[in-house]
Amino acid sequence: MIPDKYNLDKKTYMPSFQLSLDRLVNRLDPAGTHLKQQSGIAQAFREIAGPTVSEHTTSIILRDTTVMVTVDDAIWAQELSFLAHEYAQKINEKLGADVVTSLKFFARPVR
Repeated sequence: MIPDKYNLDKKTYMPSFQLSLDRLVNRLDPAGTHLKQQSGIAQAFREIAGPTVSEHTTSIILRDTTVMVTVDDAIWAQELSFLAHEYAQKINEKLGADVVTSLKFFARPVR
C-alpha cells in the first residue's frame, strides 16, 4: 500500500502528471513571473505580427531577454528577422516594460 502523502494514483502507482508539473513550475518560478511574462510576450507578438504571421508561428519562447520564435520554414524566418527590432520595440511598448532586447526567428525542424 502506498501512503496517501505521495498523492499517487492507487491503480497505477504513478504520480499525477499535473501535480508533478505544478510542483516543478513552483520550484522553478515560485512567483510565476516568468510564466506570466512568457504568456504576455506570446500574446503581444501574435497581436503585433497579425493573423498571417501568427498562422506560420509554431512556438514563442523567452530566453533571458531574447524571444525565440519558431516559424514554418527558413523563408519566413529570414523575412521576419528583418522586422525583429521593430517587433521588440512594439512588444516592450505593449508590456509597458523593457523585457525584450531581441527576437530570433528559426525554421521549424522538418520531421
